[in-house]
Amino acid sequence: MEIYNEAGAARILKMSERTLRRERRAGRIGYYRMAGKIWYSPEQLVDYSSSCRVDPVRQA
Repeated sequence: MEIYNEAGAARILKMSERTLRRERRAGRIGYYRMAGKIWYSPEQLVDYSSSCRVDPVRQA
């Protein structure tokens, strides 16, 4: 299983590590805690990205 630390996950999501930590603490992104460190799976990153999607509103 491929997993990313906070620096790698933040880079993939194009946000700062501080913002990623804030999102994690707010419960908006899933994570694993192993050996006292925080890790993110690709699926968790995709789920988070999908939850941030905003669809355009069509004007009539």
